[in-house]
Amino acid sequence: MKTIFSLSGLFFAILIHSQAIDEASDIRLGERFLEQKDELDNIRMLKEPGYSDHDAAREDTTIVTGFLDIGRANWSSQGRSIDTYFERAAAVMSFKNKMVIFIQPELRERVTALRRVYDPDLSRTTIVDKVLTQCRMYEHRQKIFDIMNSTEFQNFLGEYYGYVEFNNPDYDIAMFCKFNMLEDTIVNGYQKASYYVWMDFGMRPRMLKPSLIETYFPHTDSMYDNGKKFRIDAWERYKELKEHTMQENLKNHNVSILAGVFGGHEQGILQAIALFKRALQEMLHANMVGDDQNVLDWAYVINSDIFDINEIGDWSVILVKF
Repeated sequence: MKTIFSLSGLFFAILIHSQAIDEASDIRLGERFLEQKDELDNIRMLKEPGYSDHDAAREDTTIVTGFLDIGRANWSSQGRSIDTYFERAAAVMSFKNKMVIFIQPELRERVTALRRVYDPDLSRTTIVDKVLTQCRMYEHRQKIFDIMNSTEFQNFLGEYYGYVEFNNPDYDIAMFCKFNMLEDTIVNGYQKASYYVWMDFGMRPRMLKPSLIETYFPHTDSMYDNGKKFRIDAWERYKELKEHTMQENLKNHNVSILAGVFGGHEQGILQAIALFKRALQEMLHANMVGDDQNVLDWAYVINSDIFDINEIGDWSVILVKF
């Protein structure tokens, strides 16, 4: 296992409250997930029938994920406990791919115990300690805070201001930092591969279906247009994004592109990161802000050529999927 301690940084981490680490319970959690083997065989890294070339391709695919606690368990609405995140993370941890996990130091032992269930000697796993304030996106926090607390922005959004992505700067920064996290993985050569797939740490297990493997785990270079694009989910409304201004898409809550899972060749991912940074800068300059999906919507308007959209239908389909 590679363990990296760094003072520069990416993904999320402010520990609002401390929590005892129970390694044994997380090992049991992983074992319970393994008991679902019959149902999950088709999503396992080396068990995809019908694609003889998939195993080699997936060996060249690194999954990147991460977690920190920004106090969500204490939120009055849209709350979620650390335990819930780890229960869901058992699904992501189960992939046999190489994996890079960004985690706040207080939760390192817990995530290590869970990952060991599927990678006992951690030979395919790199765990990186990170905190929110080390994330390069954190440099935007004051600007985001000022926008969110301005009367103009609140009046502009009206009822939508109650959504967490419009009133909680730490939430948005945590979402933005996944792009820093991917960038550091590639630049520092953590679990080096040709292809990289981001997966949200707390993604619901029912999303991890065989179709996800077929969609995001490449078996030919042409799948990602020889490195020129990155693949990401969007519902059919994404086709309307270019018909509206940044402000119109934000005010109408026209979230179209989803960032729970996305992937691509190293070149495509680096292009996506650069485009995301540009889109965020343009939004902040216009005194607009939202979460990673809002920024990706604007990134699509700026340059749709590097997006390989996996269209998943309308909002009702998304609610079932997630």
